[in-house]
Amino acid sequence: MSIKFKILLPTIPLVLLIGCGGYLLLSGQFDELRTSYAEMLVGDAARTLEQNTEEAAVRAQEEAALFSRMPAVIEAFTLAHQGNINDESDPVVQSAREGLRLALASTMAGYSETLGSKLQLHFHLPNARSLARMWREKQAKRNGNWVDISDDISSFRKTVIDVNRDGQPRRGIEPGRGGFAIRGLVAVKDAAGNRLGSVEVLKSYGDVFKLFQDEEGSYYTLYMNSSLLPTTTNLQDPAKYPLVDDAFVRVAGKENAQLDGAVTADLLRRAEDGRYVAIVGDFAVAYLPVKDYQGKNIGVITLARDISLQNAILDSASVLVLVLFGLAVVVPLLTLLVVLRYAVFRPLDRIRALAERRVPSPGPHPRPGRGRLARQPGRGRARGLQGRDRLHPPFGEPHPGDPERAHRRL
Repeated sequence: MSIKFKILLPTIPLVLLIGCGGYLLLSGQFDELRTSYAEMLVGDAARTLEQNTEEAAVRAQEEAALFSRMPAVIEAFTLAHQGNINDESDPVVQSAREGLRLALASTMAGYSETLGSKLQLHFHLPNARSLARMWREKQAKRNGNWVDISDDISSFRKTVIDVNRDGQPRRGIEPGRGGFAIRGLVAVKDAAGNRLGSVEVLKSYGDVFKLFQDEEGSYYTLYMNSSLLPTTTNLQDPAKYPLVDDAFVRVAGKENAQLDGAVTADLLRRAEDGRYVAIVGDFAVAYLPVKDYQGKNIGVITLARDISLQNAILDSASVLVLVLFGLAVVVPLLTLLVVLRYAVFRPLDRIRALAERRVPSPGPHPRPGRGRLARQPGRGRARGLQGRDRLHPPFGEPHPGDPERAHRRL
């Protein structure tokens, strides 16, 4: 393995680990930022809705209080008590009803002319029967016909029962035959403080959604618990008011196919424990519990805001971060390669080349002067032996330069 790979091998995983870890960490921060913005956006809308609901209930109660001591109202209730208030068709009670309509005709007309809608003013007898619905000409519909009677509302109007039981005012949301309504109730008392019945002003629950109805990119839907269908008789048509898993009824809303399709009964049930926020595509959706005047869950509201612009900004930022982390991985590696090439490997190559020129490496070619000896090994050896004999003759032989030895040899 070359030195280059020995250096890069531990470096590449380290750089990738740091880069990927940093990207994942920052991506998590972007997701938290997206969620926080969604919660802030729809959270403000939810608080506005809750505030509008409470303000509507307070106004309803204040308006009802205006009639609780009015002489014409006390007179009508006193007359009704002279008849049989348990008989829905009692003529004395009918006279009291007609007297109320006559006495308050100018007040009702002035309200309608000024505000463009009828004041939904309702008087109740102490036995939880309706005395007069002032915005109608007649009281109730029976077999397709309108009749003027004191119909019994005790089975579903708990606020009326409570106010007539203890004389304390009530306000809040309570379902009726037409669905949810914001109500304010006050006891009707005579000058001696005797409770004669109660008076109520209703506000449409749909009014609190007007802010979202006309706002572009905002959507809302009201879901009612299906257990209330026996009470809300006007909402029993599944074609107009579809069921969600037989647990909730879609009562009203500003339609959006994507949002409506994403709603399930489980998500709605989760809201019964408290408000929460979810992100559905390019929408931030808040699920809000709807509670009646007693604090019991009776439905769920979904509020949605378009956050496609914010998502696009965060997505662009995520891509930019990914590119930057990619550069953070690639640039150091390329820099390391360049540094190794020009600052390490090239100087090493020059040093090695210089060393090879000064100290030739052994090879198949002999050094100068040794070739002839190598080619004539026998001849060289013979010459060496002859020289040795001249200097040192063999034992018993006279030295060539010694005359005595030469004569002795002769």
